[in-house]
Amino acid sequence: MKTKFLTATALVLSSFSPVLITPAFAVTSEAQADLQAACEAFLNPDDAAEFNTEPTSVSEVTGAEFLSDSDVLSSTPGGVLLSQTSVYNANSQHRHGGSPNIFGGFTVTSVYTGGSSETLNTYSATTTYTFGCRVWKDLPNGNTIEPNGLQIEATQTLDETLVTRTETVTVNNPNETVVTAGDGVICISPNKNPGTWRNQNGYTGACNTTLFYSLAGIPDPIPSNSLPPA
Repeated sequence: MKTKFLTATALVLSSFSPVLITPAFAVTSEAQADLQAACEAFLNPDDAAEFNTEPTSVSEVTGAEFLSDSDVLSSTPGGVLLSQTSVYNANSQHRHGGSPNIFGGFTVTSVYTGGSSETLNTYSATTTYTFGCRVWKDLPNGNTIEPNGLQIEATQTLDETLVTRTETVTVNNPNETVVTAGDGVICISPNKNPGTWRNQNGYTGACNTTLFYSLAGIPDPIPSNSLPPA
């Protein structure tokens, strides 16, 4: 078996029942060398015999192209967070359980990578050669003999797989934008009594004790180290 990139050749020898072969020798130089090597391997004469051999009655059939290899050259995973913004929803102030802070609703926009890849695909095709081998010997008197018992019938096959082309495939999936509802602190209560309320998370509206007590509460408790408003 012989394998070469760009002239990748995988050789498989076999034999089958005799059939009528139309002589042809339109083969690649590599295939011709492989056919010659196969004939020499079939003959395997004694060095002193001085027999010669060559492929004969060669025909070929090339199969369909197929994907023989695929290598990922580069890739970027999808689903990686690129950016995230939170925008306060107007008039969404509320309380959470026993927390002394004021909360608000937010629209959260997250952008994730869609992912990309670059792949090198290699395509090949297999040509099957059917052949026989002529065996002869040149005698000192100028005559040539071709013993019947040494001839190799045209029932041998050799498969040669060659790379036909390569193709680079680039995939760039678009980024994905996901919009969700969020909840966050917009007013932090004073950490001492009396004290000053502090705005949080981009909220610029009023933050005070009067607002705190005017808001409806959501029963879900959120732990807080802040002191209750004065």
